[in-house]
Amino acid sequence: MLGTEATWSGLPHNRYGYSQKIFWWSQHFDVRTDPYPELTVIIEQLDTDAPSSRVVIAEKATNASADFGTAMLTGVDLPTLGCWKITGQYQQAELSFVVWVAP
Repeated sequence: MLGTEATWSGLPHNRYGYSQKIFWWSQHFDVRTDPYPELTVIIEQLDTDAPSSRVVIAEKATNASADFGTAMLTGVDLPTLGCWKITGQYQQAELSFVVWVAP
């Protein structure tokens, strides 16, 4: 569900940062047997001189339907604008992507 521009702009802002929902698909995910999957999401800011900040979200995800079928769904709060690497880990699989969070 990523766009081709790799930019998220105009995201809702709350006290934790900029919020975004992310759909994660896996051929091994079956909503009938795993309605609240163990999905770990790691966010890492790439455009800072400070030591790399990592936040691990280890709470259970939920599920949602999209045009491609049923997927895992979780939200992230990115503390600041900038360049972020987002990694999802489910069972034995891992997927990462980089996105620019703009105003």
